[in-house]
Amino acid sequence: MNRFRSHTVRVVAEALLRLPRKVGYKDRLILAYHNIVPDTFMNRGDSSLHLRISDFEQQLKYLCEHTTVVSLPQILSDNLPNGPYASITFDDAYFGAVSDGLSICRSFGIQPTVFVAPGLLGKVPAWDARSELHQWSPSARRRFLTAERGLDAGSTPDAFENPHELRIANLEEIRSSVAISGAFVGNHTFRHPNLRQLTPRERLDELVSASSYLSAAFRDAFIPIVAFPYGSVPRDASLLLQASGLTTGLGVVGGWIPRKTSSRNSILPRWNVSSSVPFERFKLSINGYFCK
Repeated sequence: MNRFRSHTVRVVAEALLRLPRKVGYKDRLILAYHNIVPDTFMNRGDSSLHLRISDFEQQLKYLCEHTTVVSLPQILSDNLPNGPYASITFDDAYFGAVSDGLSICRSFGIQPTVFVAPGLLGKVPAWDARSELHQWSPSARRRFLTAERGLDAGSTPDAFENPHELRIANLEEIRSSVAISGAFVGNHTFRHPNLRQLTPRERLDELVSASSYLSAAFRDAFIPIVAFPYGSVPRDASLLLQASGLTTGLGVVGGWIPRKTSSRNSILPRWNVSSSVPFERFKLSINGYFCK
């Protein structure tokens, strides 16, 4: 049945890709990745977040062939010449993303952005740690995001086998890779909470404290843009941006940015690229189909 379904997906994809593209020169797409892992990676942690190197390289090659890939500050400019445009982002600053991910981007001439939550540096995050313990069912995830407010300080790497596959990079690792690759660093809150479950004061403190830490640590590489943890955009997001001195907020759903959308004080969509996305589906999304 799976073989039949895969064949059907390929046939449909080939037919759609022969049609005129659904995206045009004014279209912009921000892609959200998490971790980049060796091809030998055995599905661990929250496996949807861990994309194999060969798959990432294949996706970037196609992306560069069919769009103009630019930095996040560039794609948020309202005065771009003809596109379409794409930009690469990494959430959480996993060690694999910071090491292999940034290196691969550099080999393609891509300047990505890494969104960092300082409170998670050097840790194995809750979603991976709990998945390893088989405690990350859909109901457990909902409970974590509501009752626990998405807050967990993470686990020390020495509690896991091959922890480098699951852990967040430490500050010096990020600094070194950012300096070599020319990547930008953005705000991912300080502790990576579900902002919708915090008070207004707590939400503001999360953004301001993260910006203060990251601007001091990365100086010119820091950009005043926030990627909301878990894609959970608070209802007062626009006011929160203004109060915290940030210019733009990013979710992880929605796909292509609607045309004529201003980037200033806006909440913009991204496409969250799961490790389970087949390459045919990836190609369709880059051409404007099924990208949410």
